[in-house]
Amino acid sequence: MRIVHRAIQILTNEGIWPLFISSFNYLYNRLRKYYEYIISIAVLRFEGRRLADVRWLIEESRDRNDALIGSENLAINYPSERARARHYYRYTLVAMKMSDYKKQYRILDVASGTGYGSAVINKKHSDIDYNSCDISRDACRYGSEYYPSAEYVVGDNSQLPYKDSCFNCIVSFETMEHVPDLNSYLRELKRCSNNRARIFLSVPFDEKITDAKEDSRSYPHLHTFDFKKLDSLLSTHFPDKDISYYAQRPPDQVISPSSLQSISQLPDGIEKIESPTEYEKDIKTIIILAS
Repeated sequence: MRIVHRAIQILTNEGIWPLFISSFNYLYNRLRKYYEYIISIAVLRFEGRRLADVRWLIEESRDRNDALIGSENLAINYPSERARARHYYRYTLVAMKMSDYKKQYRILDVASGTGYGSAVINKKHSDIDYNSCDISRDACRYGSEYYPSAEYVVGDNSQLPYKDSCFNCIVSFETMEHVPDLNSYLRELKRCSNNRARIFLSVPFDEKITDAKEDSRSYPHLHTFDFKKLDSLLSTHFPDKDISYYAQRPPDQVISPSSLQSISQLPDGIEKIESPTEYEKDIKTIIILAS
């Protein structure tokens, strides 16, 4: 009825030709949306995902996605190739920073999502004990099926189901902005990590967030971060660790997931920040290394 009312309004106020153009644009956009949806299903099915998992991935794509699947040549609405690369490039950075560590890594991935991070790191380091924890039972089930090299546990990041000091690497990307109680979250990361652990985090930088009630995501952004806030939080919870910051922007060059093991330099779009107070480039995401 709303569409009919709008059509009558255009016809009355503007005439038949504007109504024709408006109707054409409406039908075009609807057909394009259905086309992209069908293509997304076809591509994800081609890459070996069950139909129920394809439907779940598309429905959940705003909150979590599988960054390692999707066409490299065909633009589909799930999400773009550059957007997926931004996600798996963060894990590539972790794999690179692990190379100079002599002991075997026992990794905890907090809010691990669909679990693809374990596959990225396994391309460079096969003998790791990878533990993935996420609040979503569906995400853990998906990861167990398609990325079985990790151990998956359903858990809340404010009460992680692990013993004290049992990990020497913790990864938690794009998580802090969703967490209601930042101090409880960071205390849990510290509790589960040993004294020599490396901790990798990432957050949107200086983001302008909407009211959580208006945010349509299942897990809305609750906090915004700048260097001052990050320094305060990290120095409080990790006073004995050196903090390094890396800026991340959408990459110009995308290296496919199958070729990640060949990367020997920082992935495109990631740059170490030597002096945060003097860094003037636009930053979309900050990656944090506490070591």
